[in-house]
Amino acid sequence: MIIMQKTTFIKSTIIVLFMVMAVSCGNQSTKESRENTQEKRVPQEGFILHFEEYALDFGVIDTTRDDNEFLSKEFVFINHNDKPIVILRATVSSCCLSVEIPRQPILSGEKGVVKITLDTRHINGRFSRSIFVTSNADNNVEVLRATGTVNR
Repeated sequence: MIIMQKTTFIKSTIIVLFMVMAVSCGNQSTKESRENTQEKRVPQEGFILHFEEYALDFGVIDTTRDDNEFLSKEFVFINHNDKPIVILRATVSSCCLSVEIPRQPILSGEKGVVKITLDTRHINGRFSRSIFVTSNADNNVEVLRATGTVNR
């Protein structure tokens, strides 16, 4: 009987340890993922589309002001390649966000802008939205992030 109790205790202890490890590992990877999104990325070699910023924060938005209904920000890139970059399309993760892309190829040395506009009328509280930019570069899909908080 005592042996069975010890065995049960050991099994329970091992299960609890594995659960604690799994939770702590999950929190760490989420934290690292969030930090990596906020950092500037180092350009890779080859024909690459590289944005100056991959995450833009709208901050705290007070919707009691009329001029805060539609807010815009720009993701900027400079073509450091020998051939033109063509932004083929950009899609968003939410209907409260719209995106404008350059209609002309961005030649070597030129600056390009992906403009996003946030419609705050249907958001309340903290938000995080993704923008998926598809181009003719080797890294053909880049993910951008818009975050902030809407106070009503």
